[in-house]
Amino acid sequence: MDPTLHTTARLKEGSLKVKSFFGRWKKGWFAITNDGKLLQFKTPESQKAQHSHRLGSYKVSDYRSILNKENCIALNKKNKETRILQTNTEAEFWAWLELLQRFSNSGSSPILDLENFSLGAVSSDKLGVILGANQQACRLFGFTMEELVGQNVTIFIPPVIASIHDQLINRYLRTGDRRLIGASRVLSGLRKDKTEVRLHFSLGEYLEEGQLRFVATFRQITDATESSDSDGEGNSDDTTSPPTTIL
Repeated sequence: MDPTLHTTARLKEGSLKVKSFFGRWKKGWFAITNDGKLLQFKTPESQKAQHSHRLGSYKVSDYRSILNKENCIALNKKNKETRILQTNTEAEFWAWLELLQRFSNSGSSPILDLENFSLGAVSSDKLGVILGANQQACRLFGFTMEELVGQNVTIFIPPVIASIHDQLINRYLRTGDRRLIGASRVLSGLRKDKTEVRLHFSLGEYLEEGQLRFVATFRQITDATESSDSDGEGNSDDTTSPPTTIL
């Protein structure tokens, strides 16, 4: 059997940017399998991996403070050049980091601590039942932690779009359509006092004891954040090149 043909279940997959320590950023499609391998594919639809690496021989670490760049994860192996992965959003960063460290020789995997997030963050199960939230999310929406845990995430969503949210989640669970995962979107959130707030929203996914979990991050949109976003347009990262070899 072709060793690069992988039919093993993929625990997580998605588009990431990758670079060597001194190289340029490139885009690639990556997957983590349930037998602890990191795979790189030419396209999301590919069944044959271009490269396959067993994570048990690598150390995986949070590299944001080293590069002074958001959402970066380093993969280190003896006598190999460090490679760095970057996710599109903070929600996806924590989801990828948890799985990569779970299978690596970096020690015990970290518990997903929502207080580590720089934005408001909420975790839920696949049915949308809230499992936890950080203090930023509590302040943003005006709830206490006790009021949130056990509620459905639609508590944050205006009724006019709550049903659309449920339809999108159900479609993802039924078909694997990944358009919800990773991308940042602008939407309206609903506070406890029933006032609405404009938000940048992103959704990530991770596994906990074999169960699918979601983690959402929220950032309130203000005149200041809109100005900052405009200033950040047109960065120099190369995001249009074809996938690069990893590790």
